[in-house]
Amino acid sequence: MRGFESFPATEPTEPEGGNRDKLKEVDEKSESVIEDRDMVYARLSRVAKRAIVVTMIGLGVGYGVKGIEESAEYNKHIDSQGAVVGENFKQAEVELKDEIGRNVRFIKIGDEKAFSERNDERTPPKISGCEEVGLSEKVVGELLIEGTFFPKGFINGEVSEVNFHVGPGPTLDRYGLDEKSSAGEYDITSRTDFYFDKSQLGSKARELYDYFELVFAHEVGHANDWEESHNLNRLDRAQLLGKIVERVKSKDALDGISTYHSEIKIEDKEDQLYAKAKEYWAELVCNYLIFPEWLQKEHPEDFQIVDEIVKKSDPTFDPIKANQERKAFLNSEVARQQYLSPAP
Repeated sequence: MRGFESFPATEPTEPEGGNRDKLKEVDEKSESVIEDRDMVYARLSRVAKRAIVVTMIGLGVGYGVKGIEESAEYNKHIDSQGAVVGENFKQAEVELKDEIGRNVRFIKIGDEKAFSERNDERTPPKISGCEEVGLSEKVVGELLIEGTFFPKGFINGEVSEVNFHVGPGPTLDRYGLDEKSSAGEYDITSRTDFYFDKSQLGSKARELYDYFELVFAHEVGHANDWEESHNLNRLDRAQLLGKIVERVKSKDALDGISTYHSEIKIEDKEDQLYAKAKEYWAELVCNYLIFPEWLQKEHPEDFQIVDEIVKKSDPTFDPIKANQERKAFLNSEVARQQYLSPAP
């Protein structure tokens, strides 16, 4: 059974010299990568259509730092980036405005916010509510704070709180998807909230951790986009958004966990494209962190876009190695948790 979506089979090229053993090894590895992704989706199939939808709060609301745009300190910061960066940014801004209209302002707003917070301490997030949803606070802390399973620059200083709640999340009526509920939300105060609908998820530890990993990886993507990241300058932000807008419109765009970014229905077409870009980026980050081998194989251009942004704050981060180590850690912890709490 193919999880929530089907993936095109890609035949590897036969190595020179007819090395069929090598070909078989490559083919088997490719199949295992796809099966691994499908197995996770299959475990969550009960909630796929109703709850494995993730979003961010505050789209189109706008938030800024009053007066910073006119401040001498901020203008000095902009000038220090050089004329080339400034001219390239202006050109990118003009091109983006043709696509997303007034939403282009979020690039500058995000840059101003990042500048105002530049001296804030980059601390790990506070975690609450784990035990209520059936997760170990120790394990979640190891995943997000102590371990090397995710890029630290994507978490510390970007996410201030991680809160868990029992029950379904809010519906996505602002996206025209009022029959679906969010599994997680990221808002502009750098807080992430996760909703565990136990009537759908049940209590199996493996399923709960799968669910959390997928939702967290998506939400941390929102915390590190062109609006929210502390690690990007104005040109970085504009170029990232430009790349994502083009990928959303492309024929080979990624199908995400629930493909809901392509289902967004907003009357204003510029707002709709911008919303789709926000969610597409978050889905790329999710797949880069949770299924890096699959993303690199099936969507190398998308993999490269995320990898370049991650490397700005975590130059040595290896998503494939981190994923393997995280899976080994979780397999061990899930087995231990099941042993300590056997089914009646």
